[in-house]
Amino acid sequence: MDIQRFRQFGERHFQLDARSAQLRDARPRPRIGAESIFQATYAMGVFGLGSLLGLDRFVRTRNGKKLFGAPKPLVSDTTLSRSLSGFGLDALHPMLEAVYAAGRGLGVGRCEVSGGRLRIGMIDGSRFGQLWASCFAHIGSVCLTGGIEPFPTFGKELPASEALVRKLHDRFGPRFVDLLLLDGLYVAQGFLRACLDECQTDVLIKTQEEELSIIRDAMGLFRHYEAYAEAIEHIRGTDPLRMRSYEVYAATGFSIGGVDAPFKVARVIEVNLRTGECIEFWVLTSLEDLSAGDMRELAHWRWDIENNGFKSFNDLVHTKHLYAHDDHAAEAILLILLIAGNVLQLFLHRISQEEIRQRFGKVEPTRRFLQGELRDSLAELPMPDT
Repeated sequence: MDIQRFRQFGERHFQLDARSAQLRDARPRPRIGAESIFQATYAMGVFGLGSLLGLDRFVRTRNGKKLFGAPKPLVSDTTLSRSLSGFGLDALHPMLEAVYAAGRGLGVGRCEVSGGRLRIGMIDGSRFGQLWASCFAHIGSVCLTGGIEPFPTFGKELPASEALVRKLHDRFGPRFVDLLLLDGLYVAQGFLRACLDECQTDVLIKTQEEELSIIRDAMGLFRHYEAYAEAIEHIRGTDPLRMRSYEVYAATGFSIGGVDAPFKVARVIEVNLRTGECIEFWVLTSLEDLSAGDMRELAHWRWDIENNGFKSFNDLVHTKHLYAHDDHAAEAILLILLIAGNVLQLFLHRISQEEIRQRFGKVEPTRRFLQGELRDSLAELPMPDT
């Protein structure tokens, strides 16, 4: 878990040095090139420094100078800001996509669903500092980010997400994942047609919006369960992990106006075993082979990734911090941090459990702890020549 091993991992699998050497910014004849700016910002994510000022202080330390092999500070926070405000985003977006593509073969595969194996992704809009963006994540043994699409303000998520799925299709081809997990915002004709018809990617949507016509239709059917029992899948059970009992009604053959594909709809009713609180939500999917139990579980996955996967990504590389008031600089920083987060998560994932047990015993260390181990290993690097 030393820094040299991490560097070798990044270069062997993702060719980060070669890719960063192709980066450019808008400064004329810079003394410190865009490649160095990338390396410094990337290190900010890898070590969880959390701010350009924190990075500036780090590169002036003994360990910072060791990392970059420079007797003087590599770069200042003011130089970082100037460079990042004119950074070549047209090179950073493909770099993130390339790291994600390589990472799919290392740690993010298919998930077991209904006795089969599916590539599952998720799209969600979020605010990163002051930058709004739709973000695509691939769900597996680790959560990897494969692309973002910024949008100008709250309320513009849907068109940005539609542009993002088309960009992912152009980059990775049709059915870049088998199933996209979404929230109720995405019950929209244009977006669904882009996924189902253009990208050939199925969708699963969790919502509590009962005014949708497709849900009203399903509600009418489920209310007459006894008369139509043969057409309705009905299950009951207990979820010990989430401490809930549940009941699910599901049926196929429903439609959304303007969308050709038929949908399966599930009504999920859950009771919190500790508090007695009743929770109800609906699940819509174009993948009609999914069972009622799978639809409920995948809806929870979507919530879990939104609240834990993206949150853990932020905890690791601090994607939510306000690094810059300039949108261009903020987008450049976010892309570099997402690259760092992908590489870091894949590196930590590939460390064997046996190695972790030998080093730390029975206590399972957190990813932030292992990140700290990388920082501490900098002390073992030789000092650069003066």
